[in-house]
Amino acid sequence: MVRWILMSFVMGVLVLGTSGCLTALSSLTGGSGSKNSEPEQPTEFALVETEGFTGPVHEQYKGKVVFAAAKIERAPEDDSKFKDTFSLSGPLFMRVYMEDSLYNIMAKQDLKPMTRGMFNSTAPGFSFKFQINDAPEEDWVAINYFTIEENYLEQFTAFGIDNDSEINLLGNAQTEAAQNFAAFVTPLLQAGDNNVKIHVVASGRAKQLDGAAVSFEETVASGEFTLRASRRELTSYVQEHGPRLATSTHPENAELVKKFKEAINREWRDEVFMGATTLSPTWSVEMHPYTGVPVGRSVDAEVVLRKKDEADRCRRFELTFTQTYNPAMGDTGGPMQILTGENYIFPCSNATLHEQ
Repeated sequence: MVRWILMSFVMGVLVLGTSGCLTALSSLTGGSGSKNSEPEQPTEFALVETEGFTGPVHEQYKGKVVFAAAKIERAPEDDSKFKDTFSLSGPLFMRVYMEDSLYNIMAKQDLKPMTRGMFNSTAPGFSFKFQINDAPEEDWVAINYFTIEENYLEQFTAFGIDNDSEINLLGNAQTEAAQNFAAFVTPLLQAGDNNVKIHVVASGRAKQLDGAAVSFEETVASGEFTLRASRRELTSYVQEHGPRLATSTHPENAELVKKFKEAINREWRDEVFMGATTLSPTWSVEMHPYTGVPVGRSVDAEVVLRKKDEADRCRRFELTFTQTYNPAMGDTGGPMQILTGENYIFPCSNATLHEQ
């Protein structure tokens, strides 16, 4: 699934210095010298002071995600405004109430978050994973991810989907959050009432008491609501707010889409071709390493497919199509071959816009 980074911070590089070790020499009269010793391993990671509960509402809903039709103020909150049923017209705001800061949650498990690795950032962050109608975990959709700087890691115990509860997921909100919700969550909805569960998952790298680095993943809060929509509302919403195939600049796009369809129908017989567009602006031609003559060529494409036994579930594939190509020998392009790539949930109704 697509990873959505809402907020990131550049952390300072930690420079580890080495200290000299002074060893006393034994005197000729029999004095004893000191011995080098390894630093003792910690027996636990100390808890840090946090902002605590923001108020009685936070304490009541700790470990929960709550929802409302208006921005949820940080404190004091009015839980009479919390709702559990929404329509696609929205709006829908949310707030996460953790039981403790992420630093302390991990410390209680004998883990300490790593804020930077040797070669790249390993700062921990939060994902919002959506579970639609009790789908198995492999079908959950993560629509955003943000990393947190160290002082927030130690202090924060409550936040919104953008860390300030400003983002509306539904309705006409022109935000990246709403666009990703429409792109990856809405296509999974059914006509009628949908149960939507949100699992807030913290992940990253951490150190154990013995200093070993490990990966961690921890659910810090969860909540659920009902999202009500008719078939017409779903179709209209996805067409207006959902993703679309890219507009191709390849001069042969129309002919190429037909060839993509032929290749899919020939090689992937359990799939139904729904639409495609060429991503590459031109052909990429492969030359023979010794003679320098063309021997093949390829293009990248977006292709939307639906399994034959799934009426309303489409996926967008990023595929590379290759073919033999040797004009000097009369080969102007053989049958397309498919090199597979990643795929994502995609609304079937938006799949045919570039098949002409």
